[in-house]
Amino acid sequence: TILNLTVENYPIPETIIDVVLCPGTDTSINGMTYGSVGQFIDVIVDGSINGCDSILIINVELYPEPVVEIIGEDVICSGESTELIATPGFIDYIWSTGSTDEVITVDTSGIYSVTVTDVNGCMDTTNFFFEVIDNPEPVISPSDTGICIGDEIFLYVEGDYDSYLWSTGETTDTIWVDEANVTY
Repeated sequence: TILNLTVENYPIPETIIDVVLCPGTDTSINGMTYGSVGQFIDVIVDGSINGCDSILIINVELYPEPVVEIIGEDVICSGESTELIATPGFIDYIWSTGSTDEVITVDTSGIYSVTVTDVNGCMDTTNFFFEVIDNPEPVISPSDTGICIGDEIFLYVEGDYDSYLWSTGETTDTIWVDEANVTY
């Protein structure tokens, strides 16, 4: 008796998985961790229906890295407030204040941070140092400002400031005064 036996070669099954990750993240597939860009090949022993090994091809790409910045005044005077503005175009904003807006108003010294999420689910965080300074208290000299009728007195501001504005409208650090009972 002759027995004719035909041996069939099963094709090696391939599974292709395309993965796109946020920068700085990774994924685990079949017990392996992938976090860098590239093509990776993994063999799964007895991984197919027919009991043969199968090949797993993992293609890993990265989404563009989101970058958030905060713009705004970093120093203001006491009693004032200013807006801090995060880079527009993200789908979620979470500030250290709890706000979920793109823009916040601040009036207290501190470090403010914002975390943003883009359309791919990728995130970025940045910090902004903000300071409220005390208002200047200029000293006008001389302290004895009594004058006689027809006389003048020279008033000046002690110290150095960026700008000056007297009640007379003058913008220099010194003025000549010839009127009594006037506040300058």
